[in-house]
Amino acid sequence: EFSMTSLEDAKEILDRIEIRPDASVIYLGGGAQLENILAGNTHRILSEVAEQHGHHREFTEVFRQNVGSDVEWMRNAMPALDKAILDADRVAAKHGFREFDQHGHIAYHEDRKSEIAGKADDIVRGFERGLRVIAPGCERIEVKYVNRAVRERLGHVGKGILYQLEHRKREFSPDDRIVFTKNAEAKLGVLNGYAGTILAVAPQNIRVKLDGGRTIDVDPVKYPHLEWGYAVVTHKAQGADGTLVVSSITKSDTARSAYVALTRCTDELR
Repeated sequence: EFSMTSLEDAKEILDRIEIRPDASVIYLGGGAQLENILAGNTHRILSEVAEQHGHHREFTEVFRQNVGSDVEWMRNAMPALDKAILDADRVAAKHGFREFDQHGHIAYHEDRKSEIAGKADDIVRGFERGLRVIAPGCERIEVKYVNRAVRERLGHVGKGILYQLEHRKREFSPDDRIVFTKNAEAKLGVLNGYAGTILAVAPQNIRVKLDGGRTIDVDPVKYPHLEWGYAVVTHKAQGADGTLVVSSITKSDTARSAYVALTRCTDELR
């Protein structure tokens, strides 16, 4: 997902390509999605340059949503919403987001407490059905409380080990979902946003089966950049997909963050 790449990283990639006459690079990204958190809109800058030189191509069909699923309608509707966000067309964007309500994917809550409880319930039901669940939200504080609520419902509280991590303490138990929050490609082979399921815990070791299939051992003293992974901030969900997406949309969301959160699903959306 190149929309999330910094300008500095993009330049390093281009510099490496430039010294290899037989090499080329293809950037994939979405202009309507979230930008990287560092300075510079990498996707926009590279897209404009590529267009000037005749190398820009635009995908007009969406294939993440499966045929026959509850979200198949998004395959035709999302390109229009994507364009509305890019064009800053408020009327068209409003129409695009209303379609999620018209297709029965939206649940309304009177207050934040009931919303967090409802989101946690939907996540747990998804895990109980054996689905791959992604639960994005743009507010870190909400993500924390949703994760707590999910662990309580799954009966994981008090059954693990409490670890001192970077700026916080977290209890991790076997079968907990976990997410890595800092790149450690050389030492662990993980990048910021990688997720997995905990297999076993010990005072100085957490064994994790990554979603990609590998099993790794993590020393939380040497790598304290860990967090519960049932719910994640929307930035970490960009580029990923799940059978079921349980998303929360609040007043803190922008059109871009809402678009990312709602389009990670392959079969079901809440």
